[in-house]
Amino acid sequence: MHNQLLRRKLITPFFFGFSLFLTEPLRAESENDIHPLLRQELLVVQKSLIQKRPYSLNRNNIARQTVSLPTFYGDASKSTPPWWSPKRGNRLSQFLAIALEKYPGLKAKEVPTWNQIVLENEITKNPDAERESLHLNPLMRNYRRQNPAQITLSFLEYSSIYLKPKKRGIGLGFISFTNKSCSVDSYLKSSLVVHNLDLPNLSTDQLLTQSHDRENQGGTSLSLNLGLAGIGGGNFDTPKTNLKKLLLEHIADTAEGIYCIATNNAACLRFYSEREPLSHKKYKKKDIAKSTEC
Repeated sequence: MHNQLLRRKLITPFFFGFSLFLTEPLRAESENDIHPLLRQELLVVQKSLIQKRPYSLNRNNIARQTVSLPTFYGDASKSTPPWWSPKRGNRLSQFLAIALEKYPGLKAKEVPTWNQIVLENEITKNPDAERESLHLNPLMRNYRRQNPAQITLSFLEYSSIYLKPKKRGIGLGFISFTNKSCSVDSYLKSSLVVHNLDLPNLSTDQLLTQSHDRENQGGTSLSLNLGLAGIGGGNFDTPKTNLKKLLLEHIADTAEGIYCIATNNAACLRFYSEREPLSHKKYKKKDIAKSTEC
């Protein structure tokens, strides 16, 4: 009994931390409510993503730039993904602040938590003042005289499609084996704009940031061939987009883009401008599944 209670105490914080990322919490949030496990997961994803880049960043070229992040990553528009909400957008901005901690010289102003935003709106009765509290970081007002660089992040496109299952069968008399693979392909694209950046000869102030996720599901099924009919086989679970991975990689790509602009790194900026934008136009209608069943 003692071991069971101890095991529950160790497991509970992990699942609660995971729920903080994609679901509504069951209790009031703390001031800095990013769970340590999620923070570490972001840093692991960030390191893995950047290590694959064909360029290098001079860590001695310290930008020494203060940046003010938006209260919400993204906004409500026709390009907004179906899973986005103001609360989740605020969450993503907090993760972006964590990702920027890995870049020397960049100091991101603290992003207000959702509870702070709600409290600000309850106190503020003036509609105009309330609108300002949502779109301008309320914790940044005391620092406006320092003229920090303003970061604007807007979603351009989110797309997720199911591809038709790939099947390959082998018949052995009365039995046959069928190997089937199902896939869901998803990507997210955003526009990154940096304003008021104190940097001479800046080559660009806008970049395309993007992330991609491909999830596969399937396996081998056994069928019995009895005359003209067959019995057996089976269906497999429908693959689902790994939204957490997609968003963490997107945050890492955005943080890298901000640092590339702040240091005016030519090789890095060239990588962002020359890489192929993600698109599903390469798939024909015959390649796209009409049903999500696998």
